[in-house]
Amino acid sequence: MGFLRFILAVSVLIFHSHPIAGIKLVGGQIAVQSFFIISGFYMALILTEKYVGKGYYKAFMKSRLVRLFPAYWAVILVIAMFSLLHSYLLGGGLFLQSWMANWQSVNIFSKIYLLFTNLFIFGQDIVMFLQLHQPDGWLSFTSNFTQSQPQVHTFLLIPQAWSLSIELLFYCIAPLLVRQSSFVIVILISLSLLLRITLYSVGLNYDPWTYRFFPTELAFFLCGIISYRIYSKFKNHNFQRQNLLYLTLFVYGLTILFPFMPGVVIKQWLYYIMIMVSIPFMFIYTQRSRVDRLLGELSYPIYIAHVFVVVLIERIVLSTFLKKVLQGQQDLILNNFLGIAALFLTTLLSILLIKLLVEPIEAYRQSIAKRLLEKQSQQ
Repeated sequence: MGFLRFILAVSVLIFHSHPIAGIKLVGGQIAVQSFFIISGFYMALILTEKYVGKGYYKAFMKSRLVRLFPAYWAVILVIAMFSLLHSYLLGGGLFLQSWMANWQSVNIFSKIYLLFTNLFIFGQDIVMFLQLHQPDGWLSFTSNFTQSQPQVHTFLLIPQAWSLSIELLFYCIAPLLVRQSSFVIVILISLSLLLRITLYSVGLNYDPWTYRFFPTELAFFLCGIISYRIYSKFKNHNFQRQNLLYLTLFVYGLTILFPFMPGVVIKQWLYYIMIMVSIPFMFIYTQRSRVDRLLGELSYPIYIAHVFVVVLIERIVLSTFLKKVLQGQQDLILNNFLGIAALFLTTLLSILLIKLLVEPIEAYRQSIAKRLLEKQSQQ
């Protein structure tokens, strides 16, 4: 399913930049919620087949944190340094602008919370439900973050990482959830969907309630667990690979052509159902593909780095250095080339992150795990 994860990451990139050759893919919200389904599938897979026995919870959480944080910290360090450099040379703090403009008006407790959530991801989803009171600088709940000035999410250096916060919340409870019966999982899905319907019925049918509220997003992770249960029933079945290929290509095609399909809400939820039902068989087909795995590895660094690259191109290269050369043609350039340039540069940055950071850390982690296993076998 690596190529599917890659396409979904590109969907979010396009959502934050411009279409590529007129193609928008599935958009930001659908891509993120589809990622939640896929995450539920993978977590159920590894918690059932890999992390078992004594100490499994600690080993699972350690593995998840090691996988997420090194690349995240590397990107946030680059963003902070580049923003400071930009402020010194050109003025304006880019991703640090809200910090610079509001440092004096934000009280110490709000600063601690915002610094913590930037560094450790946890709580970034909550930021989307907060407003900043002036002049005392306290953070408080709001049902509409757009009414806050400044908007609290502008203090996040990797603003799209709010979804990682939701992922981490799921990781904390995933070991408990995957051990529940399918009946209990279906009940929990129903309750999560019922809560979504209830919120919509009272007028909370806008961002952030549509896809940033963990209790309603939990349904997607749980659907991923159900998807794994489907996989476990059929993983030893002798499917014709040609049929699995057709299904995989069908899902890829619908993901690419999604904007051209009729309907809005109905096609969105039909897409989620298709993802849940299809990924067990897509996983069977692609699990031994090295190319597919490599594409899947790119999805996470693309996701966390792409907003930085888009801002780099849009606000600095086009608006500053090439302003005189373009002579008012910035909009034309943006519409035709921003998406392509952002995808190329983000992919290049992602490859560098994987080669220089992720792979060495993973190799070290695997060597530690191997030595621990050898030590345990000798005891």
